[in-house]
Amino acid sequence: MAAKINMRLDKNEMPSQDPNVRNKNFLEVALGYTEEQALDEAARCLHCKNHPCVDGCPVNVRIPEFIAKIVERDYEGAYQVIHQTSSLPAVCGRVCPQESQCEMHCVRGKKGDPVGIGRLERFVADWHNAHSTEAPEKPQPNGHKVAVVGSGPAGLTCAGDLAKKGYEVTVFEALHLAGGVLVYGIPEFRLPKSIVQKEVDGLKAMGVKVETNTVVGRTITIDELMEENGFEAVFVGSGAGLPMFMHIPGENLKGVYSANEFLTRINLMKAYRPDSDTPIMDLKGKKVAVVGGGNVAMDAVRTAKRLGAKFTIARIRDLAYTDDLPALQKDLNIDAVINPEYATALEISRLLRFPAAANVDTFFRGKVEMLGIRVQEGDPMVGIPLSDLFRRASSLSILFSAAERKGEVIIPNGDFVPRVGDKLYVTGSPKDLSSYLRTLGRDLPGIHSAFLIGGSRIAHYLSKMLLSMGVRVTLVESNEAHCRRLSESLPEALILHGDGTDQELLLSEHFTNNDAFIALTGRDEDNLISALYAQQQGLRKVVAKCNRINYSSVVQAAGLDCVVAPKLITVARILRLVRGFEDKSGSVMTALYRISDTDVEAAEFILHENTPHLGIPLKDLEIRKGFLIVALLHENQVVVPSGGTVLSPGDRVIVISHGQGIQTFRDIFLKP
Repeated sequence: MAAKINMRLDKNEMPSQDPNVRNKNFLEVALGYTEEQALDEAARCLHCKNHPCVDGCPVNVRIPEFIAKIVERDYEGAYQVIHQTSSLPAVCGRVCPQESQCEMHCVRGKKGDPVGIGRLERFVADWHNAHSTEAPEKPQPNGHKVAVVGSGPAGLTCAGDLAKKGYEVTVFEALHLAGGVLVYGIPEFRLPKSIVQKEVDGLKAMGVKVETNTVVGRTITIDELMEENGFEAVFVGSGAGLPMFMHIPGENLKGVYSANEFLTRINLMKAYRPDSDTPIMDLKGKKVAVVGGGNVAMDAVRTAKRLGAKFTIARIRDLAYTDDLPALQKDLNIDAVINPEYATALEISRLLRFPAAANVDTFFRGKVEMLGIRVQEGDPMVGIPLSDLFRRASSLSILFSAAERKGEVIIPNGDFVPRVGDKLYVTGSPKDLSSYLRTLGRDLPGIHSAFLIGGSRIAHYLSKMLLSMGVRVTLVESNEAHCRRLSESLPEALILHGDGTDQELLLSEHFTNNDAFIALTGRDEDNLISALYAQQQGLRKVVAKCNRINYSSVVQAAGLDCVVAPKLITVARILRLVRGFEDKSGSVMTALYRISDTDVEAAEFILHENTPHLGIPLKDLEIRKGFLIVALLHENQVVVPSGGTVLSPGDRVIVISHGQGIQTFRDIFLKP
C-alpha cells in the first residue's frame, strides 16, 4: 500500500446520540462514521500477510481488501468486496459481534485498539445504500429450486448465497414481516427496521421470493414443499423464538416477561402504544430488573429505560462489558449493573483477607466488617455469656451481632452462651476485629499464595484481584485452548493444563505449599470434594463455589465453612438495589447481606434530614422486635451503639433484621 499507515493506538470513536437524549427515543444510537473518520480508521490497517481478521470472520469477508478500497475512496468497490461473501453488510456492520470475532484477531489489538472493522463495514454499506442506483446483477439461473424456512439472519444469508449461484430461492416466514430476530428482537435504536428492509429488498432484486404469514409445518409441510411444489432442498432456519425459563418460583407472576415476549411485543407489535391490541405493562416510574448477560439483556434494559422505567438493573456477565462498568452505566443510562462472577470473586477476596473467618461482609466502604467465626474447642468464649465477653473486649469497638446454631440464626442478648460448633457474627472495624481474633488465637497471617482450580470467569476476576494484592497465583484448567487464553490475559500467574480435581496432580504440584485453595470448576460436586480434600491436607483457607442451595446442609455437616454461591450473591445484590431505591423517608439502603441461608439480614442505610427519630437516644426509641442496630458511622468514626447513642443526618447505620425483610430504616420502629 502506498498510503501512509496511521499508527495511532486508539480507534476513531463512533459518533452517537447524547445518553440523556437517546434514552427518551427509539432512534438509532450510533450515527456512523463520517467519510473523514472512515478514511482515518481505514489507514490504521496494517494489511498483515496472514490476514488473521479474515480467519476470525464467520463468513470470511476479505477484510484487508475492502479496507484498501476505502483508503482509495472506492466505496462502491469496497461494498462489492464485502457483498461477495456477506449478504447483509449493513446489518452485520451494526449488530455482528466483531469484538469477539474479526477484531479480536486484529494485530493492532495487541497494543491498543483493533481496527474498527465493523464500523468500517457499516460505513461502506450505508454509503452504498445512499448512493447506489443500480439493481444488483441477477446470476444466470441454474434450474434448481430451494426453499428456506425462516427469514432471520441464517435464512436471509442462505438465500443470498444461493441466489448468487443461480438457485431459485423462496423464503417462508411465519410472521408478517421478513427479518426474523432482526425485526422482532433487536430494537430500532440498535438496528433500524428500514436497514433490514433494505437488505431484504436487495435479496428480492436478486430474484429471491419471500412468502410471509406462512408457518411451515402448519400452513404447508416440508413434504408438500418438495413433492408438490418442486423444491429440491429445504434449509430450516427457524431460529430461537421460544424462551428458556429457569423454572424458579415466581417466574409466572404478572410483570415477569421473557426477553422474547418483551422485545417482540415492543418491536413488532408496538405494545408500548396506548391503543395497542396487546399492551405491555406500563413501566413509567417502575423498577425493572433484567436477568441475563448478553446483547438481549442489554436490549431489554435499554428498551425498559426508554419506556419510562425509573430504576433499571442489568445483570452482565460478558468480560467485554466489565472492564469499564461505570462508563457503561453512564453511556447506556442504566442505574445499576450486576456482574455475578465479579461479585463472587470480590466475595472470595474478602474471605481471604480474614483467613480465620467463615464469612466476611463489608460495610461503610470497608470501615466495618462483619465476620462469621466458628466456635471451636478450647476457644476462650465457650460457655461464657456474651455480656461477659463484651466487657472483656470493652476496649474494642465490636458487637456480637448474631449467632447461628444448628441452622437457626439468633439475634443474641447478653445472656446468650456460645457453644462449640456455633457461628458467631462479630461486627467492628477491621483493626478491632483483628485484635479480637488475636485474643482467640485466630489472628492468622495474611494470604500470600493461592491455588485455584477451574478457569472460569470467577477465576479470571479473582486472579486479577489477588495478583494486584501481591498474592502468588497458580491456576489449573482442563481445557488446553482456554489455558492459552488465560496465560495471555494473566501473564503473572502460573497457568497449568490438567484436571484440578485429580489428587495426584495436586500433590505433584505441591498445592499444600499454598496458603489458600479455591475450587471454581463448573461442577458443584467437584468443588466440594476438592475443597474437603484440601481442608484435610491442612491448607489455611479453603473456599468452594457451589450454586446449589440445597447442598447447604450437606456442606455444613462436612465441616466446610467457606462456600460461596453466585446465585445467592446476585439475589442479595438485586434485593438491595430493588429495596434500596430512595424512598420518601430519605433513608437509602447501600448494602444488604443475608446471614447464612435464613431470613436474617444485615442492611446498611444512609440517614438523611427527613429520616424519623433523629436526635433521640436509642434507649428512648421503640424498636420493633427482631431488629438490632449493631454499628454506625458518625463523622467518619465507627461507633458501637449504646442506649445513649443519638442518630444524626449523614450517619451510616447497620441493622440486623430477623424474620422480616427490611426496606427502609423507618421499618425498625414501632411508631413511624
